[in-house]
Amino acid sequence: MEKKSDVSKVADLVNGFQQSCVLVAMIQVGLVERLAQGPADAQTLAADLELHPPSLTRLLRALSGLGMVRHDDHGWQLTSAGKLLQKDGMGAGIRAWAELVGGEYLGAWGGLRHSLQTGQPSFPAIFGETVWQHRQKNPALDDSFQRLTRGQQARAVSGLTRAYDFSAYSTVMDVGGGHGQLLAGLLQAYPDMNGVLFDLPHVIAGAEPLLEKAGVLKRCRLVSGSFLETPPQPADLYLLKHVLHNWNDDQCRTILKHLGQVMRQGGKLLVLENLLPEDDMEVDLPLAMLDLHMLAVLGGQERKASEYASLLAAAGLRLQRHLTTRVGAPDILEATLEEC
Repeated sequence: MEKKSDVSKVADLVNGFQQSCVLVAMIQVGLVERLAQGPADAQTLAADLELHPPSLTRLLRALSGLGMVRHDDHGWQLTSAGKLLQKDGMGAGIRAWAELVGGEYLGAWGGLRHSLQTGQPSFPAIFGETVWQHRQKNPALDDSFQRLTRGQQARAVSGLTRAYDFSAYSTVMDVGGGHGQLLAGLLQAYPDMNGVLFDLPHVIAGAEPLLEKAGVLKRCRLVSGSFLETPPQPADLYLLKHVLHNWNDDQCRTILKHLGQVMRQGGKLLVLENLLPEDDMEVDLPLAMLDLHMLAVLGGQERKASEYASLLAAAGLRLQRHLTTRVGAPDILEATLEEC
């Protein structure tokens, strides 16, 4: 097979935004949910969705070329790939990500030059507020983010319990734990364990149904607060899963110092993150892209294990162990209080 020329390859990369926008539009106009109900011709779809028929036909042609829809004697219908964009389907995490791309990420990435010039996230420069403030004002986007993180947490539980023995801990606090999917999985795996879920008030407000459904609500306390402002409560083990990468170094030191203030002697902290290679010349493209995403959207960053060790030390904590997990779960950095 003839290899693509460099010109063709680069042209495909430059035009990648077009594909993202086509998929986002497919979701935003309600086409995914309508086609999930059954096939239809373009005129019927346009009438049902209150769209301009010729323009919808043009979108359907592009979606067909991308393999998201197909056409037969019954009309237009979703392919197996297109079905992954259904809200409650097997690709729920992909759908949630696409919703965030349309509502936030395309704009922030479009301002990447600002981040490269200033070292600050482009999101506030584009939207006039932080991403967290934006989601508080836009509950649908906050719901997309929570659905995305729930899926990530659910996939991580198995890898974490295989790599780390949680049986020695009676009380585990998930700091910045969202709706509690990770904590619920741990409490299900360890019936004698109690949990504390700590997050912002508007996030905590949505956690109870998930914990109730998992059958662990009676063993879990819900505590609202900001880890940047208020030290969490004492616990035997603290979890910080994909939290620190959201923040710059100064903010990370603040979060870790707050945890150090309440950590008991003998207590542990698990920092759960995807780690950059220690060798800067070793390229992991998905992680490199995620690192730029953290820069543009949040002002955070992906880090090396050695960089997390330095942040922990600045907060009076010591990195004890670094454990790797299977694919789908983050690495585990176990920390304790520095010995006096």
